Amino acid sequence: MKKAKLTLLAMSASFAAMAQQDPDLTDAILNHKNGLLDKARVSIEKAIVKDKVYTKPKGWYERGAIYIDIVNTQLPAFQGLAGDSGASVAYKSFKKAIELDKPDGSYAKDAKANMENVWVGVLNTAIKFDTEKKHKEAIDNYRLAMEMKPEDTLAYRNATYSAVDLNDYPQAKTYYDKLVTLKYKNLGMYKYMADFAQQNKKFDDALAILAQGRKDFPDNKNLLIDELNIYLTQNRSAEAKAKLDEAIKLDPSNTSLYLVKGDMLSKEASTKKAPAEAKALNDEALSLYNKALAVDSMSFEGNFNVGTFYYNQGSDLFNKANKMDLATYQRNGKKLETEAKGKMAQAVPYFEKAHKTQPKDVETLKVLSKLYGYLKRADKIAEVDEKLKALGK
Repeated sequence: MKKAKLTLLAMSASFAAMAQQDPDLTDAILNHKNGLLDKARVSIEKAIVKDKVYTKPKGWYERGAIYIDIVNTQLPAFQGLAGDSGASVAYKSFKKAIELDKPDGSYAKDAKANMENVWVGVLNTAIKFDTEKKHKEAIDNYRLAMEMKPEDTLAYRNATYSAVDLNDYPQAKTYYDKLVTLKYKNLGMYKYMADFAQQNKKFDDALAILAQGRKDFPDNKNLLIDELNIYLTQNRSAEAKAKLDEAIKLDPSNTSLYLVKGDMLSKEASTKKAPAEAKALNDEALSLYNKALAVDSMSFEGNFNVGTFYYNQGSDLFNKANKMDLATYQRNGKKLETEAKGKMAQAVPYFEKAHKTQPKDVETLKVLSKLYGYLKRADKIAEVDEKLKALGK
């Protein structure tokens, strides 16, 4: 009999506790237990605004538990009940429960235990917004995920891409910088952010990003080439030449690198007043063009550039001869013209190879026509003229 009496007393105590609890909170708990998420949601929203619920951890914990179950439900009847904010509401509710409870309180412990599910829900919501091109809303959710797991890189990475989609460079750079702090190493991210920095004319930022990328991926050729291109477009020739030398060591079979440096030196030579300086630069340029041809004998640019080198030398000699007075010409003119023709003859096979590589390139054909004219090869001039005519030139 005593045992039965004790049981009745225990049951009475339980009902007394329930009787003291807010009725809407009670309804929310019971409906939640019975899987009636729609009714549980309505009841908890009624309860949570009441002072005796608002100031206690229990109601906030129950609200978080209801919303995360709505987010994760596979039952069509309850999907979408919380719209796109369900995971966010669950997180904020659990967070509030933790704040209101004691550090070792049961609601605080249970709320913390549920945070992993909430974090996944927040991320999924953010990704959903991104697929719908609602990037601002996506970032709001990524920020929540960052707050929940500040050392996890996933939210920062995705938020960086979302900020780029919004064309918000400062925000994208903020998230990228955090990734660097977190030791996140991703080749695609470095290239992506460097390109975005250049689009926003932040060239020093782009170089810093690429430098960080090369620190993490020292053997990557593409990052080095991207660095080089920035120096070239910004006319920072000294740095560009240094990067070209580095790139050639890393990728000696890349003909473009020899050609680019050769072009730089050739351009630099044209600015020098001292003939010896100009000659030294041009000779180095020619050496680089020939290195490109050693890698690929049918390189259009390589053949065109070497041919141009000899063509220009021949033209300079012809011009000198033309500027001579009669007496000087009679002494030295013929010899100079013979030397000039020799240079033109040297140029011909390179332009012929360039033409073979790109038979529809009009400029190559026009140069060949001039060369054949200097060398008095009427048959070849006629042949080139027919080709230009066929191209409508």
